[in-house]
Amino acid sequence: MKRVIIQADDLGLSPGVDRGVLRAFREGVLSSASLLACGPSFEHAVGLLRRSPDLRVGVHLSLIGTPPAAPPSEIPGLVDRAGRLPGSAAGLVFRLAASGRVEEIAAELGAQVDRVRAAGIDPTHLDSHKFVHCLPPVLEALILTAGRCGLERVRLPVFSGPGLLPQSPWPEAWMVAGRRALVSALGAGSLARLGRAGLRSPDRLLELEPSGDCTDQLCELLSAVGEGCTEIICHPAQIDTPLLAASRIGFARRLQLEALISSRARERIDERGIELVGYDAI
Repeated sequence: MKRVIIQADDLGLSPGVDRGVLRAFREGVLSSASLLACGPSFEHAVGLLRRSPDLRVGVHLSLIGTPPAAPPSEIPGLVDRAGRLPGSAAGLVFRLAASGRVEEIAAELGAQVDRVRAAGIDPTHLDSHKFVHCLPPVLEALILTAGRCGLERVRLPVFSGPGLLPQSPWPEAWMVAGRRALVSALGAGSLARLGRAGLRSPDRLLELEPSGDCTDQLCELLSAVGEGCTEIICHPAQIDTPLLAASRIGFARRLQLEALISSRARERIDERGIELVGYDAI
């Protein structure tokens, strides 16, 4: 059986992202999303989700560029003197190397899960903003958090299959390929580690690129789907000013939204006998 989770990240990043994700679900082939507990438009996203209770939602755990959910006094190794989390992946790696402790990371991740649940959302899974859970200490903290919060499903931070050779123009193609290779190398041991912890993940992870003909890309990814469960990550949005300020791929997100609501994507799913599912189906 071919099962696919078409998963939108970054819900809660901006009102335009929120509206784009919900449109991709209502009018298109999106089947799952994940919510930034400390995202700038968290409350706006929650309001939209209350009107679309059928959308399966996970927690998009963030340690980069968002305010912390836990009191800064409880996570001193993660925040600066102003109580802020790192603003970049490099900053996070430096902070983890200098003073990051797994228990502190788990405290922050758990506080984010608690904030989502306090808003009335029962999360289906955990994944992470910028793939920070490919980093070993963050992966260990995520495993602790999943156990404490009673969650059993986690994104596998290893890319596979098509999409490893990006269609983006050079040098963007090399940036995308390099990021995927680095994530996969750092997360190489995560499958065994998650399995030992009793956590479940999709069988493979693919990604819709932030450039080029997104509809063609999506149809190609769907054509390549094999047996088992595949996750396809995407970042749909309606463009707004906060998004353009927060994301370097802002305009490309509109192209991804158009791909997700295209008739071609739906036709390809039907032709291939694909069942669209959420993380709760794993």
